[in-house]
Amino acid sequence: MKHLFLIAICLLITACTSPYSPPEMEKTATFEGLMANKTNSISYRTIVVMVHGMCEKPSDWARNPIKNIVKKAGYNGAITANDLGYYYPKGSTSQGLPYLREYKVSDEKSELKFYAYHYSAWNQIRDSGELEIQGKAAYLNKKLKDTLVSGCLSDVTTYAGSKGIKIREYLAKSMAKVQEINPESSTIKNRIFFISSSLGSKVLRDVLMCAPHPSQHSDYAKNQSTTKSLIAQSSTVFMASNQIPLLSPLNNCKPIKTNRSAKTEQEEFYSNSLAAALSGSIESKQNGGSKINVVAYTDPSDLLSYPVSSYGTTTATSKSSGDSMVTVHNVKVSNTSTWFGLITNMYKTHTGYFGNPDVIASMVCGSDGCQ
Repeated sequence: MKHLFLIAICLLITACTSPYSPPEMEKTATFEGLMANKTNSISYRTIVVMVHGMCEKPSDWARNPIKNIVKKAGYNGAITANDLGYYYPKGSTSQGLPYLREYKVSDEKSELKFYAYHYSAWNQIRDSGELEIQGKAAYLNKKLKDTLVSGCLSDVTTYAGSKGIKIREYLAKSMAKVQEINPESSTIKNRIFFISSSLGSKVLRDVLMCAPHPSQHSDYAKNQSTTKSLIAQSSTVFMASNQIPLLSPLNNCKPIKTNRSAKTEQEEFYSNSLAAALSGSIESKQNGGSKINVVAYTDPSDLLSYPVSSYGTTTATSKSSGDSMVTVHNVKVSNTSTWFGLITNMYKTHTGYFGNPDVIASMVCGSDGCQ
């Protein structure tokens, strides 16, 4: 009996594995993390723009990820929060929700500021009752449908409709605000980073590429230009749970012709890729010497995440690809344990990136790790 008990324990231990902890990335990957170099005379203001992905998010969705980042970065002070603007998804008479919330912490040599964009409340079908399951359903099936399908994929359908126009408008408006309140000086320099997740990466790409819509505010074109300027100044764009390969055709900014050749189709997919959007932002701001690293975190067990490629003609399985302006580093991570190599908690696998200590350490410390 004792031997059987020990065997059972061994089976349980070996059954629960995290194949990509620590993360796996190419040895040549080089990218900057959020932690500032505090050894020189210039004071740095590190600005981190955060765009959440699909699945219902409260207005303070970024608080816990920011706490994890701040702790890893070694700041001991209090984190202060401030709402910078409100949106009214249910009409002007409804209660407003903050679309942009600022979090900041500082020490004697540096300041770390986060700007968390919130658009989850534009999805009104999620709580409308139309997505409720009728009749008896298998427990696990119901749980998965309620969380991953009704709770998350409904954000994609919302964004694909008219609400997507407003979601892009408010993100561009947020970037204008970020630039306005963070002027540089001879003694204070900005370090700019972007962190986007799942659908949020698609929203960011579209703001960089999509022409203004007639129903958007007259300031959109100007704010869009500001967004391009900010991202052209960034050294690293961190992405989690990447759906760019899956969602790229959605709300395509450029018309795709029919009856085209396979080569033309690949070229058009590239012209609408994230890498093309980032390269275009650099070119539009004439930052010829700029270079952006895209660090794409993917748990291979995440049902809604795929590796990111720089080119339409590059296979998605290649570990690193890019041109002189944009380089993509695909990083494999494990957000939760895998049982017998068969299954994981699908919801936690998709939503667990910002709670994964390996991902947080990579974002904060960069490719060289924390010394």
